[in-house]
Amino acid sequence: IVFPKEANKLDPNIVKNTPIIKYRIRQNDKKLVGVSLEDAPSDIIYLYNGVDLFCMVSLLWAAVQQQQVIIEDLLNNSKEEEEGSE
Repeated sequence: IVFPKEANKLDPNIVKNTPIIKYRIRQNDKKLVGVSLEDAPSDIIYLYNGVDLFCMVSLLWAAVQQQQVIIEDLLNNSKEEEEGSE
């Protein structure tokens, strides 16, 4: 279990390095897009027979939070540089 204060310790490359694939379900030949079990990080595998969507969305949420901090830092640094050059 990852608690909110520890969310920033998650590897930001989990989302970046997990490929999204196109596949078909044999029963109805339906085309889908998703993460394959073989490529899924162990953090999102549900009882070794599928991808746990709750865990997957939670990891994605944490990755977006990390990116938001980076974006805000970059914007703040940019504003400071602009103000310093005036």
